[in-house]
Amino acid sequence: MNGPDQIYFSGDYPDWAEASAACEVPWTEQMLEKVLAATLKIRGNEAIEKGVFRGRVACNFALITALLSAAAKNGNYLSVLDFGGSLGVSYYYSRAFLRDVSEVKWSIVELPDLVAAGRRHLESEQLRFHETIEESIRYHTPTIAVLSGVLQYLRDPGKTLLDILQIGAPIVFIDRTALIDSDRDRLCIQHVPESIYRIDLPAWFLSETKLLSTLTDSDYACLCDFPAIDNYALPGARVSFKGFICRRNR
Repeated sequence: MNGPDQIYFSGDYPDWAEASAACEVPWTEQMLEKVLAATLKIRGNEAIEKGVFRGRVACNFALITALLSAAAKNGNYLSVLDFGGSLGVSYYYSRAFLRDVSEVKWSIVELPDLVAAGRRHLESEQLRFHETIEESIRYHTPTIAVLSGVLQYLRDPGKTLLDILQIGAPIVFIDRTALIDSDRDRLCIQHVPESIYRIDLPAWFLSETKLLSTLTDSDYACLCDFPAIDNYALPGARVSFKGFICRRNR
């Protein structure tokens, strides 16, 4: 049974339009304000977990490993394409480990309202916000592409992943991705509770087999996979939340 403070998933929808129509609570300006307030706290080294500030910074060691590997592979230079990176949480959680990297450029591609907020409140010499991949790569060519907790929320995650892989970044880091043990993707609705910020979102559980085939067909090898911090069930299905560190073969 799902409690009032738990994220849960429901449904098996035939297409994005039908899933979107079934979402009762859409994204609002108030939710953006909450995301901005939380990010500003994180920037000040106050970590947040389920709405509670813990006074310490959480570390994603898989991401840090991938970032440092990308820098080492490119003469101690790091250029990040952070697709769907919100207002820079991954950047702020990682930057303490990047102090010995000679140059860091971190580019976030996001929705227009998040980009506007990022540019107004958070943008710096290292951290930039863009509305499109094309705009981002005009700013700098990425040595690593980061997709953390984003693929399952895209209308067409397969196409977006292919677009990013075609850029040819030496390393691709995928994390917090909802996967299903099936040969087809399943489209659901994710219900987020009020304790975080109440919202319903169309969300895919992606076929792990198809995802890995896309990476292989694009000439990327998965160096490792790892369990993500998320752990949610889906009725009637075997699912997992995982991440992957992938390296381009050429």
